[in-house]
Amino acid sequence: MEELKSKIWEFWQAKKLPLILGLSAIFLVGGWFYLIRSPAESTDYSLASAQTETWGASAETSVSSLSSNSAFPVSSEVTERKMIYVDVKGAVKKPGVYRLSNLARVSDAVAKAGGATKDAWLDQVNLAYHLEDEMLIYVPTNGQTDLPDSQALVGQNQANLATSNTDKSSNASDQTGDKINLNTASKEQLMTLSGIGDKRADDIIAYRQENGGFKSLEDLQNVSGIGEKTYAKLASQLVI
Repeated sequence: MEELKSKIWEFWQAKKLPLILGLSAIFLVGGWFYLIRSPAESTDYSLASAQTETWGASAETSVSSLSSNSAFPVSSEVTERKMIYVDVKGAVKKPGVYRLSNLARVSDAVAKAGGATKDAWLDQVNLAYHLEDEMLIYVPTNGQTDLPDSQALVGQNQANLATSNTDKSSNASDQTGDKINLNTASKEQLMTLSGIGDKRADDIIAYRQENGGFKSLEDLQNVSGIGEKTYAKLASQLVI
């Protein structure tokens, strides 16, 4: 045992200087690598942070520019949206006052009122017209000419409509005056009657041809779609 200790001591005495120098060199090299590596990592992190901040600022600037660029306007409809009330009358399934957005159109109001009836004269209504608060929307029946002055056909040229109806009425009159002869009237003349549209006029002519004409005004009630109430409205305008 003493001999082993003696050999270790001799080895240490002979090699201690190289060992100390070697360990010192290792520590020095390791410390040097650590020092030069840390600033690099710090620089990379700073650069990444700077790039992120720059990208964020650029994105905000782009959005801001887009908003202010007149070629790409950002819609402000959401902030301007509000609810209004419109009155829907005439040939709709559920006439009444309805609450809609001010961005809605006449077609939306008609749909809200249950939709148009079968005899609605939608050709005379501008369904694309923008709604306004307290607006009255009146949907006429086919061939209707007796609109009250207070009931406007939304978005239509009333002067042109009045002229058209006047021309029809003028053509419809015959030797009996302003009354229309059921057995001789043309389809166009029949369509000037209140509540008589394209299909109903065809039905009247078909009945006239199949039955050799109308024997009395009351026979008009035999035509499909013409009941007692409709006949009562038409009787004063007709003659045999």
